[in-house]
Amino acid sequence: MLDKDRGLYDEIRLWRAATGIPDDDRRLTGKPTNTPGAAAYQRSLRRRYEAALPDSVHTWAEKIATYAGGRDEHTLDLARFLDRLDRDGHNAAAMLHRAASTRPLPAERTSEALGYRIQQQLRPAIFPPDLARGPLRPEPEISPSSGLGGRDPYRNSPGIGM
Repeated sequence: MLDKDRGLYDEIRLWRAATGIPDDDRRLTGKPTNTPGAAAYQRSLRRRYEAALPDSVHTWAEKIATYAGGRDEHTLDLARFLDRLDRDGHNAAAMLHRAASTRPLPAERTSEALGYRIQQQLRPAIFPPDLARGPLRPEPEISPSSGLGGRDPYRNSPGIGM
């Protein structure tokens, strides 16, 4: 996404390094600063970043804000994620609706909660070991009265188990 504006990408990396933002801080420019000049530059970086996003991401951000009752600092992250899911063929709109409708959303960190719920929809179901092998089927009873003379016609047939 920032490939088009490599200069902006480099500026954001420089800002993060200069202000000591840890790598695990997911906020683009870290926590808001109180120094007037630095705060203005921080806001400028954020505005330029948002302007560089495709229109589809802004559309997703509006949808998220509708479900969440507003935007928070992670709304654009979730919007980018939903946009990528949508482009990859997932029904991202249905996933967002399901994530927002299953139970009440928290008052804080709403976008993160939605993102977590959407990620849970993408994970394969985990079954206990016995169910992972498939449904249990009773072994067929083969008896002399079954017309097979006590033999299983499929046990040694060509192509099975070879």
